[in-house]
This record gives sequence, C-alpha cells and structure tokens, in this order.
Amino acid sequence: APPPLAVQALAPPRAAPPSTSRDLTLLATIDSLKIHDLVITDLKIPFRQKGDVIEMSAAHLKIGGAPLKATIRTEQGKVKPPFHFEATVENLPLGPLVDVSNPNFKGQIAGTLTVQIQGEGSGLSMVDIEQNLKGTIQIAIRQAHLEKVPGLQKMLKQFGDLLQAPDITHSSLDNVDASWQVAAGKAHTENLHIGGPAIEFTLRGDTFLDQRLDMGASLKIKREVMNRSSLLAPLVKTISSENGDWIKLPKGAVVTGTLIDPIFKYDIGELLKTGGVNTLGAILKGLLKKEPPKDD
Repeated sequence: APPPLAVQALAPPRAAPPSTSRDLTLLATIDSLKIHDLVITDLKIPFRQKGDVIEMSAAHLKIGGAPLKATIRTEQGKVKPPFHFEATVENLPLGPLVDVSNPNFKGQIAGTLTVQIQGEGSGLSMVDIEQNLKGTIQIAIRQAHLEKVPGLQKMLKQFGDLLQAPDITHSSLDNVDASWQVAAGKAHTENLHIGGPAIEFTLRGDTFLDQRLDMGASLKIKREVMNRSSLLAPLVKTISSENGDWIKLPKGAVVTGTLIDPIFKYDIGELLKTGGVNTLGAILKGLLKKEPPKDD
C-alpha cells in the first residue's frame, strides 16, 4: 500500500509590528521678547527627535544684542540618559541680566560677560551629576563692579583690614579671567584672575557643587596703595622700582568657606621673610606689644 500523504499546515505570514521609530523636526522662533529691561531677539531653536535621540543643534539668540549659541543632545530609553552640551556667549551685558535674576543687585552690576562652556555626562539626579558630569568653562568679565557681590566684598574688607589698607577695602573689582575643568563633583582652576585698581587676586584650587571652596590665592598690590598703608609702606621702600607698579606679596593666601561666605586667611608673618624684615618687623612688634610707661 502506498504511504499516507503527509499534510503540513502553513501559518499565514505575520504582519510586521508597527514601527516605534520617531522622527520629528521642529523650529521655534521668536523675533523679539522683552523681560523687564532684558531684550531677547532673533531666537531660533531647531529641535529634532530621531528614534531615541533628541537634539537641539545650533540654537541661537541675542540677549541685549550679544549672540548666544548652544547645542544640546541627549538620548531617551536609558536608565541614565547620556547628554552633551555646548554654549558660547560674547559680550553679554551683565546689568540687565542681573537686574532680572536678582533684584537685590539692581543697578549695581555692570560690564560684559563672555562665556564658553562644554560638558557631558549621564543621568540627571544630583548624585549622577556629581559623579558623571565633566567639561570645561571659560569666562571673561569686563568692567563689572563685582565688589558689590557680598562674598568678594567680604574678601576685600578682610584683606584691607589685615594690611591696614583702606584703598583695598574700598577698591572696585572690575575684571575676571578664568577657566575651570569640571569633574568628580568639583570645578578646578589654575588661573582664576580677579583684578581692580588696587589689588589683583589669582586663585587656584577647587569649588565643589555644594559651593565649598578649597583654594590658594597669590596677591599683587599697587605700589601707591602699599605706600598709603601704615603696615606696608616700610616694605615698599625695600623693593626696587624696577619691579614696576604692582608688587606681589610673598607666598599667598588660603580661601575656604563657601561662595556666599568665603573665609580669607593670610599669614602676615610671611612678609617678615622678605627684604623688609627689619622695618616691617619693627612695626609688627610695635603693634603687638607696647612698652609699659616709665615711672617719673
């Protein structure tokens, strides 16, 4: 007998699952927007989502006439979404920006700000940012009157009182140049330079995410300012005029505390190790110990 005929049922082909891929492109524009005295113009934000990747590439606007450009990129669908950002702004007027963001300083801060910032990381919680964020920041500030900022005002007063130099206490701080490397929950700098007509600080060290400071500072003081200080004038006489109008103090200061409440320490004994050891030493001894009055 012939073998039985085998019959195999074939399942109908399955339809392809619906695509979950997303591809969206938008462009947001604003010709002009005024927030109090802050004027924003020429705002263009191109937005694109392709799959899980979201990108705002070459977004730009003008704030008070200063051009700002930015790029942001992130990726969805992950426990800790990776992100990357870049931004630059040139000669941004600080006055209107500060007036809007902090009315307590209205009319007190002026000048311009130039910033270049770049960073990347993964995750948006504070723990993720502290662990994973890394990048660079560069800034330049011109003619800003930053002595109005409480932390810097306090630093000027502490140092002016220590050196008996009222010109320092009441000095303006106009210009800042700095760069930071951001990683491991802190921003590290080797060249945070803050200058005014009486004194210049160059700070090196770390600023933490919780605003703690761990920094050292080298100091330069204008020669004529030192001449008007009862404590420093004798030292100036021992320093050649060939050193120029600015005199660098030996060693440096230590800056701790926080951004809002910095603590400034300087070992005045270091001055005794300079060429002015005799003249300045005599003054310090006179300040620390007075001879008892003689009996008639």
